[in-house]
Amino acid sequence: LLMRFGQLVIGAPGAGKSTYCAAMYDLMTSLDRKVALINLDFGASGCQDLPYKSAIDVCDLISQQDAMEHCNLGPNGALMYCAKFLAENFSWLKSAICELSEEIYLIFDCPGQIELYTHDESFGKLTKMLEKLLDVRLACVLLTDSTLSTQPANFISANLACLCCMMRLALPHVNFLSKLDLLKNADSDEYPFHWLLDSPQLCVLSEKLSQEPIFAKFKKLNSALVTFLEDYGLVSFSPLSITDKRLMVKALQQIDKANGFIFSGHKDRLLEVTFKAENSSQFDFYGPGLQERYSNCNSEPNSDIS
Repeated sequence: LLMRFGQLVIGAPGAGKSTYCAAMYDLMTSLDRKVALINLDFGASGCQDLPYKSAIDVCDLISQQDAMEHCNLGPNGALMYCAKFLAENFSWLKSAICELSEEIYLIFDCPGQIELYTHDESFGKLTKMLEKLLDVRLACVLLTDSTLSTQPANFISANLACLCCMMRLALPHVNFLSKLDLLKNADSDEYPFHWLLDSPQLCVLSEKLSQEPIFAKFKKLNSALVTFLEDYGLVSFSPLSITDKRLMVKALQQIDKANGFIFSGHKDRLLEVTFKAENSSQFDFYGPGLQERYSNCNSEPNSDIS
């Protein structure tokens, strides 16, 4: 079998997974890559619910609605059942992928129920079979809504969810704060945006959290959770907005390194596009310009959390 490369796109509901998949497809197509979008979201089917046309739609095998009707399950239970059913019937997915071009790049759009990646084993089994039986080199792309990360409690919870996913799936992970273009509409930006990126200052956020009356009595618990995250030291985030081509190109660079595509010898226009961007006087992925474009917060923290 010829080695394939791909992205497993996961995240909580509303994080922008399907929209990201469509935008990444457009970017990669513009770079002359052959790409196939694979819908693994059992609750979405065809053009009615998706912003793209999928090459493979898992709803042709089983859908959330099917499971709810025939197994008398609720929405969450139905998704768990569908994931288990897909893992047990992997031959269907394998056959569908084998019908695609051998050189095609795969983007898997996954369901938004985070328990499928933090607790359930089905997607872990699925990724192992993709790697073992089809030689697909995957990187997990985990999206977290940046507009919901402007509060310390939400951001610490997002870090815990990311760590759980990383440990359970055991794949190279690239974590993104998505929807940066909507960040200025968020309720509040109480701390500098750059604190959320490469090295999140969780201990400071924990102190900020303990100042809120509702969380004050959980100060020791919050401190223990933050220590736990910092001891592992695995979780970091990169900024992402599908409306910003520079950030999309940067994201693709990171993913190419994570899944090994950069070492495949495949030649496309990514290096050319990146070289032009990096030599532009306005090119600045992570500097002050990023915060000025996407955040209302000043570059310095408020005095009460410094």
